[in-house]
Amino acid sequence: LQLPEAFCHSSAQQQATHEDYTLKLILDSSLTQALQQQFADQGIEPKHVASLIRPLPAQKLFTHNQLDYTPILQQIISSQCDADRMDYLRRDSFFAGVDYGKFDADWLMHNVVPIQKEGAVYLGILGRALFAFEDFLLSRYHMFSAVYLHHTPVLFGELLRRCFCSLGDSFALPADVEGYLSIDDITVWNTLRTSLNPWARLIVQRRPYHLLIEHRGKKQQHDDVDLQHLHAHLVQQELEPVMIDSQSTLVQSRATTNELYVLTATGTTMPLQDYTPLYQRYKHPACFQRIYVPMDQKRNANKILAAWKQKYSMKSYASV
Repeated sequence: LQLPEAFCHSSAQQQATHEDYTLKLILDSSLTQALQQQFADQGIEPKHVASLIRPLPAQKLFTHNQLDYTPILQQIISSQCDADRMDYLRRDSFFAGVDYGKFDADWLMHNVVPIQKEGAVYLGILGRALFAFEDFLLSRYHMFSAVYLHHTPVLFGELLRRCFCSLGDSFALPADVEGYLSIDDITVWNTLRTSLNPWARLIVQRRPYHLLIEHRGKKQQHDDVDLQHLHAHLVQQELEPVMIDSQSTLVQSRATTNELYVLTATGTTMPLQDYTPLYQRYKHPACFQRIYVPMDQKRNANKILAAWKQKYSMKSYASV
């Protein structure tokens, strides 16, 4: 996937990411022409849009009255309070039929303000909307814990990964960006339905593995809790376990270009991460360690697990 040199921040041999494809769409596709035709008279070029996704080093493309608006524009796209997260949380909450992703988006957006710091403009939130922002953070945390990292979609995601890894060149995302756009859910599903690949058959026939055991906790708690030995023991017993580690982070590590601010009732500003205690409370990822086994091995696996738990007093684990 060829990108302009200014936007290539990684090795040419590295596999293209979804961000690379997005940049390619903006910079070298039919969308590029549409952007040029629509916004050329306003001085907006495709590279301006692309630079908000992957910044151009030492270039300030968004200055006005000696103020750099790059930070706030980037934060609208990607930050702790960006448009994408607000959109997918409410949308996924609706289609998943759960209440976890709901928050007061209207009040939160109504209280978004620009904050000037050292010649740049950042995204800020009025202090009166702090509860709405915290509710937004918690909604995201709960959606990850209860929906995105639920043991069933996590398993099917792993089955899908194994399927496409084993398919080799018989299915690959096109490097041609227009061809890439033609790949959709129907294409993927048709590939799975017509394939004799064993992983594909499990997905199509909706035959998930049995969740044998899981551990939930913060990342640092996994230091003394390890399922690797149990997984190895199950393999020694001629079973076919699948072990999956997954985690989500409520808040990102502090970064200058990603810093959000709060404007208090007294008119002072301070980093939002220092203003709400949720950043400290949820700074560690929510982690899930799970072992699955094929359904026809469920009984034998449960017997092995019972003996294993009795031997090692695995009180901190939950079996299913």
